[in-house]
Amino acid sequence: MAFLGYWILQYLHELLPKVFVN
Repeated sequence: MAFLGYWILQYLHELLPKVFVN
């Protein structure tokens, strides 16, 4: 479960900048 939370944080960290740039 902790690993899944970590993966989600990494995914959001990659996704959010792209959203804000676009």
